[in-house]
Amino acid sequence: MHSDKALEHERNGADAGLNPMFGNWQHRFEFAPISYAAGGLKRAAFQEAIQTELKNRFFYTNEVRLDIVLHLDVQTVLETDETADVDNYAKAILDGLKGPNGILFDDTQVQALTIYWLDSYGRDRTYFEVSISRSPDDFMLKPVEFYEMPDGLWYPHGRRMWSDGDQEDQSDRNHYSGLLILEAMSSAKRGARQRFRKSGMDRLRAYQKGMYLSSSARGFHRSRIVGFPMHPRRDWRAAFETWRADHAEEIAEIERIVADVRDNYGNIAALLARPSSRRTQAAGRLSDPSSQRQATDRRAAYHPNLFARSPSKRQLSGSCVEPWNGRLRAHRGPSANDPIATSGFYSSTLGPQANEGLARNALSAVVALTTPSGREPQLVRDAPGD
Repeated sequence: MHSDKALEHERNGADAGLNPMFGNWQHRFEFAPISYAAGGLKRAAFQEAIQTELKNRFFYTNEVRLDIVLHLDVQTVLETDETADVDNYAKAILDGLKGPNGILFDDTQVQALTIYWLDSYGRDRTYFEVSISRSPDDFMLKPVEFYEMPDGLWYPHGRRMWSDGDQEDQSDRNHYSGLLILEAMSSAKRGARQRFRKSGMDRLRAYQKGMYLSSSARGFHRSRIVGFPMHPRRDWRAAFETWRADHAEEIAEIERIVADVRDNYGNIAALLARPSSRRTQAAGRLSDPSSQRQATDRRAAYHPNLFARSPSKRQLSGSCVEPWNGRLRAHRGPSANDPIATSGFYSSTLGPQANEGLARNALSAVVALTTPSGREPQLVRDAPGD
């Protein structure tokens, strides 16, 4: 339950464009939508018109649900060729919502899309509305730059963090702390996947298992990032080493934590890679083509977070952990004096009920997790329609 103060902070931040209101954002665009087939010049002007109206000072950082309502003249839709199919409108609108001046990094973040039209009651009243929903903490304040990590993906990272409905600039120490933890987790995920494949897992299973060792911060393929400042790993690493030369003591604690994270992740990966009698028996059953559908149903039951339409939530050892596409994200309020927390990264110790025997085998497995916004996690609500 939120206190009045927390609700006030959320509302103040939303009014200032610093955060979505508990994950939800809406805007009404008072001009006509256009089809993606309209041509390059018209699409560019349409994209500029959308981004001119956007007042958000944040990006959504993970997968979202997007709803578009087109308000069109019904007679024009039904009796002329002046309008397009609704899917053609969707692509043009998505192009206006992504990029440095948008609200999304890339349209691959759209996991669910709904678009439909309603009668606008007149040719001169055409407009459209866009709504986006996501978990409350999956946003990052502008400006954002992308940094290459060991898994070959590029991760968003910024110098500003949300703070009680306002924003705070982060120190160099906190900035590099975040990058070092992202680097450690990315490297651990890559190494774990390689270990899983060598243990006999197929590509899909290794990917699913690797998500247990992934941060909730999403990495992007290089081709998906357009218009943002990009920092190859070699370059940002060189900049860090130059800074570290004069600040070794300042960053020493963070480097010790990162080393512990690497060790713990290595131990967890080794445990997850161990073959089990159940897995051996399942592999035998999969060799029978008639068992394929049953195996899919078992996977859906075993990994509901990978097959579910929207997030589910449960309590694990006092931390509210939200599985979303396989990522575990603990909702635990960071200390205001914790440099990792204030840079958007903190740790949680998972107890004996953690997924797939993770903590049953590792008595106290420290899993580094991320909250891209850097704020104390807010109330998580189910996505609309649940």
